[in-house]
Amino acid sequence: VIVKLASYSYQEFGKIIGKVKSTSLIPTQNYYLIKVDLPKGLKSDSNQNLSFSKNMVGSAEIITEKRSLLSKLFNKVIAAFDKNPLVKKDEKSNNQGVNSK
Repeated sequence: VIVKLASYSYQEFGKIIGKVKSTSLIPTQNYYLIKVDLPKGLKSDSNQNLSFSKNMVGSAEIITEKRSLLSKLFNKVIAAFDKNPLVKKDEKSNNQGVNSK
């Protein structure tokens, strides 16, 4: 999980790296509650210690898999072809064997 805090510009102070600890089974107001473990506390990836304050606001990106940009683009091309599959030889030969009256 990559956490970016609103009160600390991530370009200047960096991001906080965490790991998903638990996820709620049922959404609340169309959102799932996710608890994130911060192994390094509020120490950013640029090695800066950030101060905790009440009601801190930020955003979190949950990274599910590390993939290259080329891999992501290639998967989109494959998915586009899968939406309009061509007739396979097996299906074609099965259709020819059906008797029509």
